[in-house]
Amino acid sequence: MSRSDSPTDLRNIHVISMSGVFLSGTIGILIRADVIFFELLGAVVVEFLVDNDSIAESYGRGEGDEKNGAVGLALPVPKCGHGGARKGAGRKKRAGKASDPHRERERFETRLPVQVTLKMRPDVVNLRRADVFEKIEASLRTGAQRDDAKVCDFTVLGDHLHFIVDAANNKALTSVVSSVAIRIAKRINKLSGRKGRVFNDRFHARVLRSPSEVR
Repeated sequence: MSRSDSPTDLRNIHVISMSGVFLSGTIGILIRADVIFFELLGAVVVEFLVDNDSIAESYGRGEGDEKNGAVGLALPVPKCGHGGARKGAGRKKRAGKASDPHRERERFETRLPVQVTLKMRPDVVNLRRADVFEKIEASLRTGAQRDDAKVCDFTVLGDHLHFIVDAANNKALTSVVSSVAIRIAKRINKLSGRKGRVFNDRFHARVLRSPSEVR
């Protein structure tokens, strides 16, 4: 044994050799673990794709899915209680018969006088009462004057009103009558302490095309 090969040096060489063997074994185990992990991951992905394809075949594919390769689920349409033709759908019928049939009003495009009639509901106070008449007159002063339509004359009876409206067309006539009717309804409800509709139905209009009709 040479001086350089002392027992201490031999022990160091043995330790280093053992460390190398241990490190090589550890690296081999890690590599093997990575391989097993990726094998398991691949198996899971394949199983998922197979199950997804089975579901698609069970429910069907979309119309354009076969062309572009996409998988679509044609799930059954859920039943709901909204929309569609069914018993009880649509606007509910009102009790009683409408006082004025819903006919299309006579159309005009030139400035003409129109006689308008507004009928009140049976539970509305008498329109010829002094305090009620004042509210109607105030409503006409604020809402009856427009550039394309104006109320020229009016008559107040117990349960309905008559207006003579100088209107340029049907749209202007509807606008001015609605403006006056809303103001009258609000004032009468506030005066009598009631709520709800004041007028019985849509207003009736008759176009006056001759001086004799206006008289």
